[in-house]
Amino acid sequence: MKWFPLPLRYSIPVILILLSTIFGIYSFQHEMKWSYLRHENYEKQEATAIGNNLSKMLEYLCRRGDNQMIQLLVIQACSNPNVRLACIVDEHNRLAHASSFERANQQLPSLIAYFNSVRNTKSSKVEFAEDHQVLMLFYPLDLEGKQSSSGASRTGILYLEYDLSYMKNMAYADAVDRLKELSLISIIGIFFIWIFFYITTTRRVRQLLSAVRRFAQGDKIFHSGLGGTDELMEISRALEQGIRERTEAIVKADENLRKSEERFRTFTTFSPVGIYVTDIDGRCIFVNQRWCEMAGLTPEKAFGDGWIRGIHPDDRERVATAWNSIVQSRGIWGLEYRFKTPDNTVTWVYGNATVLADSSGQTIGYIGTNADITDRKRAEEQLHESELRYKTVADFTYDWEYWLSPEGTFRYVSPSSSRITGYSAQEFVDNPAFFAQIVYTEDKTLWENHQKYRGRHGAQELQFRIVTRSGEVRWIEHVCQPVIGENGDFLGVRASNRDITDRRQAEEALRTSEEKLKFLSSQLIDLQELERKTIAAELHDSISQTLSAAKFGLERVCRQMDTDAGRYSKTLEASIEMIKSAIDEVRRISINMRPSMLDDLGIVLTIGWFLREFHGIYAAISIEQQIEIQENAVPDNLKIVIYRIIQEALNNVAKHSRADRVRVSLKNTGETLTLTIEDNGEGFNQDTSPAVATVHGGLGIISMRERTAFSGGFFNITSVKGQGTIITGSWPC
Repeated sequence: MKWFPLPLRYSIPVILILLSTIFGIYSFQHEMKWSYLRHENYEKQEATAIGNNLSKMLEYLCRRGDNQMIQLLVIQACSNPNVRLACIVDEHNRLAHASSFERANQQLPSLIAYFNSVRNTKSSKVEFAEDHQVLMLFYPLDLEGKQSSSGASRTGILYLEYDLSYMKNMAYADAVDRLKELSLISIIGIFFIWIFFYITTTRRVRQLLSAVRRFAQGDKIFHSGLGGTDELMEISRALEQGIRERTEAIVKADENLRKSEERFRTFTTFSPVGIYVTDIDGRCIFVNQRWCEMAGLTPEKAFGDGWIRGIHPDDRERVATAWNSIVQSRGIWGLEYRFKTPDNTVTWVYGNATVLADSSGQTIGYIGTNADITDRKRAEEQLHESELRYKTVADFTYDWEYWLSPEGTFRYVSPSSSRITGYSAQEFVDNPAFFAQIVYTEDKTLWENHQKYRGRHGAQELQFRIVTRSGEVRWIEHVCQPVIGENGDFLGVRASNRDITDRRQAEEALRTSEEKLKFLSSQLIDLQELERKTIAAELHDSISQTLSAAKFGLERVCRQMDTDAGRYSKTLEASIEMIKSAIDEVRRISINMRPSMLDDLGIVLTIGWFLREFHGIYAAISIEQQIEIQENAVPDNLKIVIYRIIQEALNNVAKHSRADRVRVSLKNTGETLTLTIEDNGEGFNQDTSPAVATVHGGLGIISMRERTAFSGGFFNITSVKGQGTIITGSWPC
């Protein structure tokens, strides 16, 4: 009765009246809607018929050119009280005829789109205005019945504006008539229903309510006195059963509450986390044993506001402020803080609490827990220290380091990227594709190929160029390798980028210097050969001839002397022998510096002569020569090179190898000219340093190598300790 204060005997009629009213309103609206639609469809059909007939008549008159009759028909069309406007526009949408030119001129701009659409489709169109108060009809008219000189037919538009505003009133009148009929039927039905309900229900309900009031006033036996088998009797029986069950449930609930309190006490006593309960003002009323151990307080000292003394002094103000804020807002508590016991034991805890409500949902306090997170906090501190050490090493490394995830995003970029590229580390993290964008244009293909195989084949190295923020081109030495987790998962790629611009510039300068040095060495050898040739010619043409002339003069003096001068003949003969030895020595020096026969007779005969001379001096060394080449097959610039290599090689054999057999071969294979000098001497270990090799071959090996390289050939020496030496020089033909 709280929600519906009327007596039961009046409630049913009121409800029926309310339902009838709602149904009447709905029926009125429904009837008005459908009545309006019926009238609308009817008027649409009537207007369409008028428009079709009028358009045909006007088209006929247009073909005849009877403009006066056309204007008359247009005006007559408005004799229908529902036709508000009739007009005709030509093919240029200009007004030709109208029932009201003033109204037509006002409407014309808003109808241009409809005119063009009807003219394009050559079919009529019927449209409602937005408020459905006006029906617009458009009909195409052939103004001449033939095409104009431009090839396009003249098509005008007949426009009719049909007024539908009166239909609302008609629909409203129909709906009112219908509502009157329904109201009369409802009133009669409600009266008879109320009479029936009062006779069959209201009196019995009063009897049932009387029994309920007696039970509420203390009657221990609930008895309504109702008979029969109807619903009220079932309600009476249900009330009796419900009251009996409710009494038993209260007794059982008391027992369950006692057991629940016992379980709660057991749970809190042996719980591994601290548990506390407060009243609605946040004052502590219960703590368990574990809470007392962590806080170093007894339950009595923790009650009220005493619990705050167990909090670490550095955390007390923060915890108290947060707790008071939660209590005032009736929110949920969650915070990390420390307990400190009197013996200075510090325990990190995560405290959380939630509202404690009674059965009606009213807040009566808070219940919370404190979980020991000391081990976790220590692990976090160790992790933080480890991360700090890693970050310190990574951030302060001189090279530009980064870690790329398997998805292609940067997990870490060292600050050195700013020093090398001019771009900050964050710019690379925000845009992983930015790295490829700063690669030098000529090296982009090299970088893209490296990207395809990066992280798949272990550590990889690459040198390429980048363009810095300032536009400077710098060389980068890139080394990357895959990062593999403990369980074998691929975690990305770790890379180190070193700026080697200065080193590359130094290498380029060194390479240029070496090329210049080689050029100067080549020029020096050429000058040396030229000087030798000049000195040899001077020795042969000047000194040698002078000594020969002196020798011939002394011999002639000896023949002209008489017998009395015999005592001087021995002295003169000795002088002649000395001059002869000097002539031989000059000839030998001249030949060693540059044999004249090389220019006069060629390389083939000169090699044969030199080998015979060498065997004459070192008779213990047998020489095998395989000169399988024609004189004209050897270029002039190679003749002195081949001669000097043979000369230096055989000098080394005589001085160092202790060989007793040498093979000299000069062949033309068609593609290369190959010189081979092979001995069976002691040889030497090629794994030794160049200084050791120089001791075995003097400066001759270096000279042979340089002469071969400067002349465009390839030099190779193969030697094994105890197995001899093979020297090979080859030149492309």
